[in-house]
Amino acid sequence: MQVNITKRIDTPEGKRYCPVVIGPNGRIKPDWVMVNDRQEKHPEGAYYLDWNEDGKRRRMSVGNDAASAYNSRVRKQRELDATASGLFVSNPIENDSRLRIRSAVDDFLEEIQLTRQRKTWLGYRVSLRYLLESCDKTFLEEIERKDLLRFAAFLRDTKKLSPRTVHNKFADVLTFLQAQGMPKLIGKNDHPRFIEQEVNIYEDDELSKLHAICSPYHSTLYDFFLMSGFREQEAMHVVWSNIRFNANIIEMRWKPQFKWTPKAYKEREVPVPNDLLDILEAHRRSLPALRSSAQALVFSTASGRRDTHMLRALKRNDSFIDSNPNGPSNMIYLATESNPSAIGPLLNYLYFTTDSIFGTRNTSRAGTPLPRDRRETSSVRSGRPRKSTNSALPSASTWPPAITGSPHRT
Repeated sequence: MQVNITKRIDTPEGKRYCPVVIGPNGRIKPDWVMVNDRQEKHPEGAYYLDWNEDGKRRRMSVGNDAASAYNSRVRKQRELDATASGLFVSNPIENDSRLRIRSAVDDFLEEIQLTRQRKTWLGYRVSLRYLLESCDKTFLEEIERKDLLRFAAFLRDTKKLSPRTVHNKFADVLTFLQAQGMPKLIGKNDHPRFIEQEVNIYEDDELSKLHAICSPYHSTLYDFFLMSGFREQEAMHVVWSNIRFNANIIEMRWKPQFKWTPKAYKEREVPVPNDLLDILEAHRRSLPALRSSAQALVFSTASGRRDTHMLRALKRNDSFIDSNPNGPSNMIYLATESNPSAIGPLLNYLYFTTDSIFGTRNTSRAGTPLPRDRRETSSVRSGRPRKSTNSALPSASTWPPAITGSPHRT
């Protein structure tokens, strides 16, 4: 009875078990597998033993290390040979009636990858990798309360994660165990604790310092966050066709080309002031033709790809400002998923004062108020704005009132 070794890898057709490549020394060549009769390197995935027993095909996960997988194959082969010879095996390697932790993790991550967004899958993958590092148990049913407490201590002491991050990773593992039908292992007081910190905002002088040291691109980005209230992922996926300059509206739409959906699967339209539209127009004029086309991303890399380092760049820019020891995550215009409450007052102001704040785009900046329905929007689009009842719109220095911190430089 022959025991084979395969590796479960990612292919364009999905997950697939592929034979490993055996080196001249008879051992596994790490990360190399045979795909359609070709040798390919795939560092992802786990190794599996593959054999037939009682007319049925059996598979067993043996981890991500090639040497360990080879040793497991040798042991399994000896066990099967001994059993076939009529010998009694007192300590078999594997009990197929029990689920291995690694196999459960692989199946759970595959399901998350198929049903959730990539960012969610990446988060679970990191959390469960830490679990495998900290837990020396083999089978899922062997996990107990002490293993979870050791996992929390591992995150805190070995990985040096913050209390909030420890709490989030711990919650990911609990979700994984619940999905496997595991009983509740911990009590309410066993959960890692963290302190809910008060949100601080930048004052006018701090915003001015930030704009003074950052590039025009990032200055435009921070103005966009403040005056639109968009979340980080939403700003990352705005294209130029989503900006309706004549109606003072920026649309948040589903982007299937990026495999991205809005939060809560709801599209929306956000009214914005003329000041922001002027800034965006200047930004668009500074871009090459490829990055300024209608379907190009408003905020992108030099090659036109999504800017996935908005927060990282903000932290870098903020490191040059000595006046704010609290860091950039407390800025009011960073309306990310982790801090949506900071933008609430601004959004309320946007929606409930549209008639007095927003005007149709024209050279005098004193056009008509934002239209209330689609018929009025059509008249604005066709170049026939209604007669204005406002003598003037507020300037940048007064926008937005009742919100501490101005996005414009003095």
